[in-house]
Amino acid sequence: MTSTALVCGIREIFGPCAASLSGIWNSSFISAARSKVLKSRDPFLSVQSLSVCAEKWKDGLDAHDWHVSPIYGDLKGIRNVTVFVGTSEIFFPDVTKFFRMLDRDPSNELIIGDEMNHVYPLFPIPEAKSAVDRIFQAVAR
Repeated sequence: MTSTALVCGIREIFGPCAASLSGIWNSSFISAARSKVLKSRDPFLSVQSLSVCAEKWKDGLDAHDWHVSPIYGDLKGIRNVTVFVGTSEIFFPDVTKFFRMLDRDPSNELIIGDEMNHVYPLFPIPEAKSAVDRIFQAVAR
């Protein structure tokens, strides 16, 4: 999804793009030290399964190719990006890093769910209601 948003920004395909992202994985590898900390916090995703997924996702490309990870691409001009992330999800460091790399455009918004897990807007919990409302607002703009 983030690579798609990057392509939209670079090529301006379909006019202005709006992206609502959740759980962006910007780095296709996770260090052993980082995985130890993250493993204990995310009840849904494991470092082991994500490592297998990363190899499939890369499909032979270098881990530093922007098609694999948008943090290695040109993020200038990327706008209308609303990002949802929970502080308890394994992707939290990657998501916040990605967001800091975007232009400081007011149309870009980072929404952090305190103690929320990966893709928390999809779960039947009170915090999901406001997140889903924000997703609809982001897509409608």
